[in-house]
Amino acid sequence: MTLKHELLQTAATLSLSSTNFRAVGITEWEPIMKRVEDKFVSARYDKVLWWWNGYLKGPVHSVLLPGWPVDSLHKLIPLHEQVWFIAEDDKFWLFEGNIESIQQVLAESHSFEYYLVSKKYEWLLCENHHDVLFGVGEIIIEKLKQVERELSK
Repeated sequence: MTLKHELLQTAATLSLSSTNFRAVGITEWEPIMKRVEDKFVSARYDKVLWWWNGYLKGPVHSVLLPGWPVDSLHKLIPLHEQVWFIAEDDKFWLFEGNIESIQQVLAESHSFEYYLVSKKYEWLLCENHHDVLFGVGEIIIEKLKQVERELSK
């Protein structure tokens, strides 16, 4: 079973509606991935894995938060905000959903790298297999720094 099917099965088990979590269709997939790459990545999705490993464009801020990074997503992105969700194993799987639903799916899934991207392409947030969060884009970088400040108090 592919990661895509595992995630869709998890969403179904959680009774998530397709408005809260869905796989992006093949006709939509290519232009969205191209736009994500053009804005945030210096390599094509079919050429490299692990975008966070030296391929993210622009200023990048990374942070290792205590606990599981998934538990902090709602501190960085409003729960009901719709985003692009890119799950990565040996390929990139594109979904659309809100943070609340994505957090639920991730909490029930095995570990894999993923990217969250603003639907306005203003920011990208990644969690890698080391549990490090990487942010690109002024908005998400500032939110990562804010969470860091809160945790250091």
